[in-house]
Order: sequence, then C-alpha cells, then structure tokens
Amino acid sequence: RSYSVTGVQTCALPILGMPLALELAASWLRVLSCAEVAAEVDRSLDFLSTTQRDRPDRHRSLRAVFEYSWQLLTAQEQDALSAWAVFQSGFHREAAVTLLRAIDPSVNSAVTLSLLAALVDKSLLQRRHKDRYAMHALLHQYALEKLQNTPKREIELRQSHCAYFVAFLQQQEPALTGPAQAEALEAIAGLFEDMRAAWPWAVQQGN
Repeated sequence: RSYSVTGVQTCALPILGMPLALELAASWLRVLSCAEVAAEVDRSLDFLSTTQRDRPDRHRSLRAVFEYSWQLLTAQEQDALSAWAVFQSGFHREAAVTLLRAIDPSVNSAVTLSLLAALVDKSLLQRRHKDRYAMHALLHQYALEKLQNTPKREIELRQSHCAYFVAFLQQQEPALTGPAQAEALEAIAGLFEDMRAAWPWAVQQGN
C-alpha cells in the first residue's frame, strides 16, 4: 500500500486525512483513549510508528514518510517549507514572501509563487479560501523540527514573523475605532494564532 498527504486538513485530531497516521493511531486504541492518543501525537511525531516487519521502511512511521518526501524536495523547497512552519494558522503569499526575504533578500513574489505551487503540487501545502496556504498539523510539527535544527535561522524568521504581525496590527488600529471596525476585527480574528505567537516573542526579545 502507498500513502500520501493528499487531501489532508488541520483539525482537532491532527491525524485526520492521513491514512497511515490513522492506522498507526488506531493500533493504540486497545490501551489508550482517543484523547490520550491525540495528546501523545501532540507530544511527539514519533508516537505514530509500528514495529511490524511486513511494511516497507518508509511506511513504518509517519516520520519516515515525511523524511522520504523531504529528501525529494530541492534545497530551496526545503528552506521554504521549514521557514513557513513559523506560521501558526496558515498564511497569505505576502506573508510568505516577507519570511523568505528574512533569510534571502533576493527572493521576490515570483520566486515565492513558484515555491508555493511546487509544494501544493507535492501535497505538502494546501491552498485554502481567501488565498491562504496551510500545511497539515503533523507536517507542520515535522517542518518546525527541521527549522529548529538551525537556531540562528529560526531566530531570524521568528523576528521577521513578529515584525510582520506587529505591522499588521498597527495597520488595523485606525479601523478599530471607525466604521470599518467589523472588517478589521474579522481580519484580526483570522490571524489571531500568529499574533498570539508573535506577542511573547516580542516580550522575550525586549521589543
């Protein structure tokens, strides 16, 4: 059998939409509740694995599936996917460009669009409503681990992420006290998880 991340979606139980992940998680239901399985998955991606010998190596764990897919990416695609793992709840193309420029000033909108298209074609990103892109919660966990392997790069990206959302909030401020208040609140609500992540980073950096 083959497995892919086609058609995945982020949800409360972050394994929905991944056949292999569901199968590996289900094997634990004889000793754990669904809530306990979900908690273990949140704690570590390595929880979703099996010792069965009748499977190809890359199907014995979800990490192996992701690692196999990761090795098929170009270096630029790997850099982009790990960089965008800084986002908490999806992102727009403008935000994606901003983050990539933090590590490579030569990146422009056209390059970013090409990377987005390549990762969507490989089912590693999804294009959702209102031109937002997102990755599955488990893939996000894996990509974030890749980013954390390069601490200096992670700091640069988190600083850029923080600055982007601070600027976004500043842009919304006039509308919050005017006739466009409802639209501004809706825009803020759609990005709330990222702003909640940017705030403690700003505090931590003394910004």
